[in-house]
Amino acid sequence: MSSVRKRAIAKASVRNEFALKRALVDAREAAGLNQAQLANQMGVNRSTISRMERVDSNPRISELIEYAMHVGVILKMRVVQPDVVEPPQPRTSSIRFDARAVPEQNVLELGRLRRAKRVKREFSESDLLKDAL
Repeated sequence: MSSVRKRAIAKASVRNEFALKRALVDAREAAGLNQAQLANQMGVNRSTISRMERVDSNPRISELIEYAMHVGVILKMRVVQPDVVEPPQPRTSSIRFDARAVPEQNVLELGRLRRAKRVKREFSESDLLKDAL
């Protein structure tokens, strides 16, 4: 699997995680519960509920299922094939070397070729979070 495809899948997964947590908070609010009331029902601290609702947390599935049960919703999980289309690869064939050129010119062309091949940009976590919102 290419790194472009992996990044696209990771980005989609982050969006889905944000949507899940937003849906749980919406369900809690629709049930008329605040974090403290839900925590009391679940037998945990309010900070546990707060942590579960934060986007940077990684709650256990069993915790999410219990949370959903107490706010009156069902947590459904699915494994699906991603609808990710890989973007076309950049064309580097337009950069040509001239054997008759002075050596400095060949070095400049080689640098352009290397930069063209390095168009893959790694997404930082902050890019993923920003795009997911």
